Amino acid sequence: MKTLVMTLLIAMIGTIAQASMIDRSDLTAQQQQIVIDAVNNSCGYMYNYSHTAPTEVNVDYQEQGDVFYTIRLEATQRIDQGIFDIYDIEVRAVEPMVHGHAELFIVEDVRCVMR
Repeated sequence: MKTLVMTLLIAMIGTIAQASMIDRSDLTAQQQQIVIDAVNNSCGYMYNYSHTAPTEVNVDYQEQGDVFYTIRLEATQRIDQGIFDIYDIEVRAVEPMVHGHAELFIVEDVRCVMR
């Protein structure tokens, strides 16, 4: 019984850890998850996300209330046991205004470059 409880506890901790967030991010948790999902879909599964500079999220411009972002990240991709690649990632996103409220966060483009 102890083994079963410990196994379930470890599995839960692993699941929580998999829902990785971006280190040093000013984005909301929901925006971070949208960015991570877009990167994983475009570039393959990655982890250890972090922003590459203190000015990690740049508001490029605003057009009729819509806010356009450039987000620069660094992430790791596991190739084999003990072998990892590091990627520089640039994400372009928009937060459109809908009826005067920013309700959406849409990723428009993802570029991944291996170092």
